[in-house]
Amino acid sequence: MSLSKMSTTIKVFIIGKTGNGKSLLANSVLGREEFLVARSMRSTTVRHGKAVGVVNGQQIMILDTPDPVNLNLSDTEIKDEVSRWKSAVEGPYAILLAVRCDVRYTAEEYDIYKKIKKVWGDNSFTGRLVVVFTFGDRQDRNIQEELKTVCWELRNVLADAGGRYVLFNNMARGSEMAQQVGQLLKVIQRLDMKSADFPITQPQVLILVVLVVIFVIVWVCIIP
Repeated sequence: MSLSKMSTTIKVFIIGKTGNGKSLLANSVLGREEFLVARSMRSTTVRHGKAVGVVNGQQIMILDTPDPVNLNLSDTEIKDEVSRWKSAVEGPYAILLAVRCDVRYTAEEYDIYKKIKKVWGDNSFTGRLVVVFTFGDRQDRNIQEELKTVCWELRNVLADAGGRYVLFNNMARGSEMAQQVGQLLKVIQRLDMKSADFPITQPQVLILVVLVVIFVIVWVCIIP
């Protein structure tokens, strides 16, 4: 079932490196200044924030997340932070990865992505992933042609996302902004959300395994 047939709130996580325009993207989608936008490479988002709005008749909840590496979090702290994001999952959701189109995708940025993906821990991450190329006003080449020549790290990310991406001009205004926000929403609505209401986490898998083992032991004990 696609999101276009649902009347529930869509949760939209925005992730990515500091300076990639996550908060600006969130504000653009909502149509109002809800999140503080950084004017330097210092992260202004230190904990995930959320805001609700209605976009083209669809209620959405934006969750703007910090760059855990830029905050110098340890691996344990990164795990705790991403786990808090995932704990907010209930019902349909999407994950937008903000990537600048005007600078080279770096190994550092790829490392941030891999850390978040690893902690998330299951296929629901890539199944809900959409790459949003920000700073689209600075894109002077055909995006489809340019993606043929990008580094292998970015190609891997796009493969994880199933080739889903949107070029987003944060400087657009009026009808141009409305059009690209609508395009982004359509990409989100086309995501397969059949299991979105019941995401299976690693702890749940472990519990199921333990229950199966207990059942087998009890079965062996009661049957001669």
